[in-house]
Amino acid sequence: MTTQNQTDQARLKVLFDTLQLLLKLYVDLNCQDIPEFFEDNMAPFMSIFHKYLTYNNPLLVTDVRHKPPAVFDSQTPR
Repeated sequence: MTTQNQTDQARLKVLFDTLQLLLKLYVDLNCQDIPEFFEDNMAPFMSIFHKYLTYNNPLLVTDVRHKPPAVFDSQTPR
């Protein structure tokens, strides 16, 4: 999806905010003891994560560092 939207800053932001949320869920699912499914499929998971962790697009560069996605913003109505 990043390839199709590489010139659309708004969509890229949504995609990478979603990726950050998915990474947090992945860590949460594995923080106690890694389930067998994740252990058996570590290579596919890590290759996908590596692809996006090394993705570079100037549209995603901002002056604000470590700003959580809107879903974690305490000001966002629930």
